[in-house]
Amino acid sequence: MEENNSQNNQFKQTTETLEKGVEVISDIIPDNQIQKEITTEAEKEITIDPIDVITKNEINSQEKKPAEITEKDLSIKLEKRDENIVENKIEEKKDVFKKQEDTGVLKTVRTYQGDIAGILRNQKTSLSNIMTAEKEKQYSLEEKQTKKSLKIKPKNIIIGSLVSIIIIVVGYYGFIFISKILNPPEITITELKIPTFIFSNYQRELFLKNLKKQTFINGILEEEKTISIPLGSIMQLYPTKEDTTKHFIVEGTEGNKTLLTTSSLFDILEAKNPTSLTRALDPDFILGFHSSLGNKPFLLLTIKSYENTFAGMLDWEKTLYQDFSPIFIREDTKLEEQTIYEFKDIVIMNKDVRAILNKEGKIEFAYSFPNKNNLLITNNESTLEEIFRRINTAGLERTN
Repeated sequence: MEENNSQNNQFKQTTETLEKGVEVISDIIPDNQIQKEITTEAEKEITIDPIDVITKNEINSQEKKPAEITEKDLSIKLEKRDENIVENKIEEKKDVFKKQEDTGVLKTVRTYQGDIAGILRNQKTSLSNIMTAEKEKQYSLEEKQTKKSLKIKPKNIIIGSLVSIIIIVVGYYGFIFISKILNPPEITITELKIPTFIFSNYQRELFLKNLKKQTFINGILEEEKTISIPLGSIMQLYPTKEDTTKHFIVEGTEGNKTLLTTSSLFDILEAKNPTSLTRALDPDFILGFHSSLGNKPFLLLTIKSYENTFAGMLDWEKTLYQDFSPIFIREDTKLEEQTIYEFKDIVIMNKDVRAILNKEGKIEFAYSFPNKNNLLITNNESTLEEIFRRINTAGLERTN
């Protein structure tokens, strides 16, 4: 009981204090000014203690009926008052935020979802249309990027192509070169046989360092002077030249060499023979000396086509002696120099011979067909007879 009285006394004292405070405030500041200040403070986000805000009506009500207010009623009224104040402040806060949002003061954070929602709300479109537009935009960007990457200058393309070609060519030939060094191909060596249409007592190589006419003629004349063989013997000379291909050798010789061919012989002598005659002759030939009161030169050729060879020799008679005279001219010649030398038909050992005769009727130069397989050129009757005999002995003569 004493505790209740004590609490009532304290509550009355508090109430009286509040009433005095409100009266003082009411005297100084009008009611509408107090409400205005409270609203202003709410907008400034200042927190006000609900107990400090008491309306004048409530104070008057308490003044009129102080005896009726109990502790329970006061507590209920205070709670209700507090709730009303809080609700008012919340509404005021909402109004402030709405004003800030309308004036642009308060800015919300933009999100992709919010943008999509705004587009759907404002433009009345569908989500599928937005997704389709987004895909088209992405495709357009990718297409532009692709076109940009493909825009290469033609000059760069040409330079790149040339560089690629050079690299490929250099690589190819480099590979071949290295392959040849590491794996050199096997070289097949062919041994060339010395022609032996007739029996020769002696054989000697005549190596030609070069294929000049004067070099060849000087070599033949030197051999003619130095050769010493028994009377009636034959020395065979086989001209050779260097083989640059390294594929040939000549029997009985050293190093890579080849034999001189009929065509090469005519070329060296700068002969004016018909080309049909060259084609009608085989490449092999025998060049040599017959010992008969000196060394007498002779040339024995083989025939592929008798008719063409015969016709070609008749055509060649106009320059035949001039072409061979550096080798076949006799030391004791009695032939007067002429522009054209006349060939006459004679017979030796039953063989037809075409010969240039001097004023004494002796042979200065002659050619003959011992058979249809051979052609013989020489400058005396003794050598003609000896070669005819050796051809017969060799069995080279053939019947029709």
